[in-house]
Amino acid sequence: MTESKLTPTELSPTGPPTTVAAGAGNTPINNETSFERWNRKLRMTTGLGLKSSEEKQEWLLSRCRGWKDDLVETSPVIRYLLQHISTLPVPDSQPSSSEASRPTRSIPIPINCGICSPMRSAGLFSPNEADPSSPTGGQVKLCADSLASKAHLEDVLSHELIHAYDHRRFDIDWTNLRHIACTEVRFVSLVFSSLAPMICVSIVRLKNKNIN
Repeated sequence: MTESKLTPTELSPTGPPTTVAAGAGNTPINNETSFERWNRKLRMTTGLGLKSSEEKQEWLLSRCRGWKDDLVETSPVIRYLLQHISTLPVPDSQPSSSEASRPTRSIPIPINCGICSPMRSAGLFSPNEADPSSPTGGQVKLCADSLASKAHLEDVLSHELIHAYDHRRFDIDWTNLRHIACTEVRFVSLVFSSLAPMICVSIVRLKNKNIN
């Protein structure tokens, strides 16, 4: 008799499996009443009244994946960065990832949502999660439990994608603090250069308002 195994789905953007493992202590979905199914769907949609930490994490991951998928399609900044990353060569080795998070034509780098430790920021770029000194195409992890809004995720993802671009374009050594400082300075300079026109317009408007 062949023993079936469940495929890990933590990093899959399609959400948790509908099959519940025996002995997991959860009520199988097939045994739920119509009201229980409606109540569970409402909790997972709104994030209110979640019954357990696992349910809370599931909701956070689902929200993160939804925001990410939407921004990949609609955000000019994210689309611009992904387009330019896709033009750069990828090192021979690529970090292991689930089937759904592997690079595609529109998303040339794995972007995964996960639950992070409290000490981590809202996102990080990793050249190789197991060994930072071993160069690969890199991957981005978004911390679902630290993201306050879709706009916050857009800021975090654009930050990490700039690091991903620098990693492929300039062959950064992530064990060298000078290299790390350079890519951080590049990010700040790009952000401020994009904000400079808006700041100037705001100053001019304020000046004209005071004159009038």
